[in-house]
Amino acid sequence: MYRKICYAIKKKLLLAVVFLPCYAWKPRVSIITSVYKADQFMEGFLEDITRQTIFDQCELIFINAASPGNEEHIIQKYCARHPNIVYKKLDHDPGLYAVWNLGVLIARAPYLTNANTDDRLHPECYQKHAKALDEHPEIGLVYSDFYVTYYPNETFEKFRCHHVRTMPAFTPQEILNQPLPNNHPMWRRSLHQQFGLFDENFAYSGDWEMWTRLVASGVTFMKVPEVLGLYYFNSAGLSTNAAKKSAIDAEDMKLRALYDKAIKALIQ
Repeated sequence: MYRKICYAIKKKLLLAVVFLPCYAWKPRVSIITSVYKADQFMEGFLEDITRQTIFDQCELIFINAASPGNEEHIIQKYCARHPNIVYKKLDHDPGLYAVWNLGVLIARAPYLTNANTDDRLHPECYQKHAKALDEHPEIGLVYSDFYVTYYPNETFEKFRCHHVRTMPAFTPQEILNQPLPNNHPMWRRSLHQQFGLFDENFAYSGDWEMWTRLVASGVTFMKVPEVLGLYYFNSAGLSTNAAKKSAIDAEDMKLRALYDKAIKALIQ
């Protein structure tokens, strides 16, 4: 109940201060992207994301977390071409999950996804994920496999694959074994109204905490059995930086302790 109240209050306050496009068109998918130190990735990211087969049914929400980079001129160039791109610049960096929460509250589509500026997608990724949610109203979130590369700014058609990350089929137990669903999931916006926003107390594992909270509450996920993403293993990334491993491990232990009992109750 507390999380639902917080969601409602934040939504009301946000709509009072944030400009939203005033047109009747409603997107099918809202894509949430945090912008921070992404100069080297931004052009390739926008070229990639705008070629999604259902991009005309999407809104792309860029939130610039006071990035010291020069991404804005690239974003503005694409904003001029695509009226379905929303761009908001913050005067400070509130942390990744606070940015995502802002994106959730701005979003107007029934389906949400997050897109990292250094990753790339199969052109039909969003089409196939949205179709799976359309056809399975009992499913809250969908995910798929992805290639892993150690080279930046490659494309889905031309890249040097290090390996394929094959995600397991969904079971409640798997959510504690690894950060399922991992890269490029798509989920229903209504889940945040029911179960709250991303927990901003987490600096590194807030997405995993959100997904685990959903599963502990009885939400079911589903795997789309295809390779639809290209994940760049960025050694300076938030969750892949070796210097932050101890802090990341501590958060992972914390979330397992929070939900271990509830998840085990589901599988007994």
